[in-house]
Amino acid sequence: MDCVAPSPFNGRRQTPWYAGRGLFLDPPTLALRGGAWAGAGQPAPLPDLAAVFAPRPEAVAAHRAAIAAALDAHDAAAGAHLAARPAPPALAACLLEPVVQGSGGMRLVDPAFQRALAAEARARGIPLVLDEVFTGLWRLGAPSGAALLGLDPDVACYGKLLTGGLVPLALTLASEPVFEAFKGESKLDALLHGHSYTAHPTGCAAALAALAAYASPALNPNAGALAGAAARRLPLTLWGEAAAAELSRLPGVAGVTTLGTLLAVELGGGGGGYASDAAAGVVAALRRHGVFARPLGPVVYLMVTPMTGAGEVDRLLAAMKLALADAGTGAGPC
Repeated sequence: MDCVAPSPFNGRRQTPWYAGRGLFLDPPTLALRGGAWAGAGQPAPLPDLAAVFAPRPEAVAAHRAAIAAALDAHDAAAGAHLAARPAPPALAACLLEPVVQGSGGMRLVDPAFQRALAAEARARGIPLVLDEVFTGLWRLGAPSGAALLGLDPDVACYGKLLTGGLVPLALTLASEPVFEAFKGESKLDALLHGHSYTAHPTGCAAALAALAAYASPALNPNAGALAGAAARRLPLTLWGEAAAAELSRLPGVAGVTTLGTLLAVELGGGGGGYASDAAAGVVAALRRHGVFARPLGPVVYLMVTPMTGAGEVDRLLAAMKLALADAGTGAGPC
């Protein structure tokens, strides 16, 4: 628990023993605001998701310089603190949730920042670990968040859509050097940590069926589009960028994030972060329209499956717009 940034999940009421250890960077995020992708530090709005995920080398260079400065400052502070020790340890790994922070508020992190972070970690010999439990397996319109960013992590963790949500199953992938590091003559050289959600027969059978269903045109109306996204390494949103941009122009809406199966609406004037109840009215209104949604502070979000058809997506979009109107955000009727 100590290798994560401070948050309501590790506050004194939840984990009173928490003492954050590491370097925690606050990443720049992007959202649809007034019909274009914008964010703090972004010099000009980006017109669409293709532009968001384009290389943007100047942005990567600027982010990398700031990241390098933060790492240098951290190393200097750690060196001073641990001066009595023969060799202060470097950061053990660079851990990130690629592209979208899930429970952190459904925030789309600027891809240029995460590419810069990965590049700087590589340059310093810091292993790259990607938490793909939420983002992986077509959640974001591509096989993985790593595919969207063009990254090859040393370790990646998957779950959730791995079995289509039927049963819990965890999957950890590792590069050959990481795998080789746990080989040895003694059992004590091995990776001794494991859990019950790995490689159990029911979960493995469900995973095989789910992965086959995602790729099957007979079962998945989006299979062709998903295959195209994999080939292009470009994002796909099942919600439609034009529809999401329209939502972002509504009064009372501070921003909209859409990617793959995800649609998240941030309400203006919410404040309070995760503890905010600003989205409660919209969530209640959605329920009256037959849609159950979960708020994350001032953010209300909907997620479909990679196999949800366009008709159901349109119904949910209409319900979202009605709910925003019912809750008094200023949105008009559909």
